[in-house]
Amino acid sequence: MLSQEAKCLRVSDILHVEIAPETVAEVIDVSLATVYNIRTAMKMSDGVARKTGSGGGNKKGNEAFLEDVKDRVKEDLTVFMRRLSVEFNISQSTISRAIHEDFGP
Repeated sequence: MLSQEAKCLRVSDILHVEIAPETVAEVIDVSLATVYNIRTAMKMSDGVARKTGSGGGNKKGNEAFLEDVKDRVKEDLTVFMRRLSVEFNISQSTISRAIHEDFGP
């Protein structure tokens, strides 16, 4: 079985030969939506490889992140978790977990 990246590259290579997307999906055993997404990425010249930095890191485990959250909460005790998640560009559940687990109830 091929990895996801290998399948993306194969789909890309076959689409360059201009074979029908339905045939490509059947031959490589991927969904038709995946083939269309790869074709769209190719047309936009983004390529099919993942961008560097995708996958992120563990922001919650970072001490600097926890200090920033603590400082922001101390500034305004009535700040909403949704607002914090937007400010820190992180999911609302991660903010909630950081506040409840690391700062206590």
